[in-house]
Amino acid sequence: MTAILVGFGAALLAALTIRLSMPFAARWGLVDRPGGHKGHRDPVPLVGGVGIFAAVALLSIGFLAGTWHATLASMLAGASMLFVLGIVDDRRGLGVLVRFAVQGAAVVVVALGGGIVLHDLGALVSTDTLVLGAWALPFTVFAVAGVINALNMSDGVDGLSGALTVVTLLNLSVVAVAGAAPLYFLVGIALLGAVAGFLVFNLRCCGRPRALVFMGDAGSTVIGFVLSCLLIGLSQGDAGAMSPVIALWLFALPLYDTVATIVRRAWLRSSPFAPDRDHLHHLLLSSGLSVPQCVSLIVGLHALFGIVGLIAWQLQVADRYLFAAFLTVFAGYLFLVSRPWRFVPLVGRALAGRGAATAGTGRSVSRGPTGSAAQAMPSGRGGPGRVCASSRTVIVREQGAYGVVLPVVRDDSGIDADRPRLGRRRGA
Repeated sequence: MTAILVGFGAALLAALTIRLSMPFAARWGLVDRPGGHKGHRDPVPLVGGVGIFAAVALLSIGFLAGTWHATLASMLAGASMLFVLGIVDDRRGLGVLVRFAVQGAAVVVVALGGGIVLHDLGALVSTDTLVLGAWALPFTVFAVAGVINALNMSDGVDGLSGALTVVTLLNLSVVAVAGAAPLYFLVGIALLGAVAGFLVFNLRCCGRPRALVFMGDAGSTVIGFVLSCLLIGLSQGDAGAMSPVIALWLFALPLYDTVATIVRRAWLRSSPFAPDRDHLHHLLLSSGLSVPQCVSLIVGLHALFGIVGLIAWQLQVADRYLFAAFLTVFAGYLFLVSRPWRFVPLVGRALAGRGAATAGTGRSVSRGPTGSAAQAMPSGRGGPGRVCASSRTVIVREQGAYGVVLPVVRDDSGIDADRPRLGRRRGA
C-alpha cells in the first residue's frame, strides 16, 4: 500500500508541477527552440525535469522528516546539484567539462555520504571477483556519467527516454523486492511515478501529434543519476541483490546505443559529444516507422533485454557467461547500426512492409510526400546510391564513409529534412 501511495503521489505531484510551470517556461528561459539537428518545428517548454525533480524531492524530504537515512539524504543532495546544473544547461548551455565536473562532485557526495560506490565488477572474466580497490571511486564517477549521458542521448524522440526509464525502474523494483532493499524500492517507485506523470505530457498518444513538454537536461540528468545510484546500490556489498553484470542487462539498450555512437564518431574522427542524427531511433524513423512505432519497438527490445537479465539472475548464471553474451549482443548491434545503408531498408521491409529498396545508377533521387524530387545525391565511389521507398529516404554508401542518411520531409518523424549530412570519414 505504501508503494502505491508513493507512486501515485509522485505522478500527481509531477503532473501538477509540470502543468503549472508550462505558462512560465518562456519567462524562465526553459524553452527548446527549433533549429540545428532538432526535429520539432515550434518552441517546446523544458519543464518536464522540473516536475520530476519536484515530485522526487518532496517525497524524499517527507520521508527524511520522519526517519533520517544518510543514503537517501546524499542521493537527494546529489540530485539537487545535478538539477541546478541541468536548469543552467537548459537555459544557457554548458561545456562538457563543467557538466562532467558537477556530475563527479555529485558522485563524491553520494559515495561518501551514502556509501554508493562500485567496489567490484563481479566475476566478469573468471571465477574470481574483479575488485576495483583504489579505482572504485573514479570508476563510479565514470559509470554514473555513462548512465546519465546514455539516458540523455536516448532523449531524441517524444516519449522514448521516459518509457525506457519506466521499464528499467520496473525491473529494478523486482530486484529490490526480491533482495529486501526497501529504501531503493521506494526511491525507484517514486521516480517511476514522477516519470509517469511526465509522460502524460510527453507521449504521442490519444490523438496528440506532438509532445507538450520535454524533460530537458534537468530531467535526464536527475533521472540518470538516480538510476545509476539504484543500479550500483542494488549490485554492491554483501547485501547486494544482483551482480553488476545484471545491471548492464537492465540498462542494456541505452548503453548499446551510446557506445555504438561513440565508436562511430571516433571512426569519423568527430567529437563524441557532438549531436547528430544517427542514433537507433533516427535510423528507425528513416526506415518509415512513425514516432509511436519507433518508441514501442525500442522500448520492447529494451524490456526483452531486461527480462533476459532477470531470468539469468534467477537462474544464477555465471557472471562471465552473462558478460560474454552481453558483449556478443553488442557486437551484433554495432554491426547493424554501423551500416545504415543496409539497416534502414532492412527494417523498412521487415516492419513497415512497404517494399524493398531499389538500386539506382548515376544519381539517386528521393521523392517527398508530394511526389516532387527532394534531394539528389550522386552515387558513391563504392557503389550506387539507393532509395528506400518505404521511408522516402536516400541511403548512400561511399568508399571511406561510415554511412549516410539523407532524409526528406516527413511530418510525423521529426527528421530534419532540409539538412542532409554526409557521414564521411575525414581524410578519406
